[in-house]
Amino acid sequence: MSAPPAILDPLAFALRGSALIEASAGTGKTYTIAALYLRLVLRHGGDAAFPRPEPLTPPEILVVTFTEAATKELRDRIRARLAEAADRFLEDPATVEHRPAGADVLHDLRASYPPAEWPACARRLRLAAEWMDEAAVSTIHGWCNRMLREHAFDSGSLFSQTLEADQPTCSTKRCATTGAPSSIPCRPTRWPSCPAGGRRRPRSASRCAS
Repeated sequence: MSAPPAILDPLAFALRGSALIEASAGTGKTYTIAALYLRLVLRHGGDAAFPRPEPLTPPEILVVTFTEAATKELRDRIRARLAEAADRFLEDPATVEHRPAGADVLHDLRASYPPAEWPACARRLRLAAEWMDEAAVSTIHGWCNRMLREHAFDSGSLFSQTLEADQPTCSTKRCATTGAPSSIPCRPTRWPSCPAGGRRRPRSASRCAS
């Protein structure tokens, strides 16, 4: 019998290597992403921290999601969490009440640092919150399009391309060789000689025509 899935602890989760996190709707995915983001900004975690001597900045942390609406919500939620955490680190240590572990992730995060380091952590978090306009939070297709544009020479892409998120299926085409119907999906064409916006075919292959 397989072991039950482990409950993810956002403050102990290793920020190195590859990992798959499975979660259903409404189980705190955005909450967890924001907590992991805080840790990357602070380089929190000791041996479980991201393997780089310096903390990361928002342009260096890639967060991808599916829709533009989800991208805006995710960016706003992370920004708000960074600002809230900065305020927590600015509190007077003498006035901080004791709370049981696991009751408040920001309280636990702050408690993992000595009070002498709290002001520096607050400054780093506040700077990250102000930097969120340049954060790498994007849709999957938007990020791919950006990488193709920024590395056009390496990827063999055109400098000017049109990104079409919704690609309806073209009308049925018939192959000029066999006469068999073939449904070709519409794609933004990179090759003017390619009919119907389809994939580029080898020169020796037959082309499909209407």
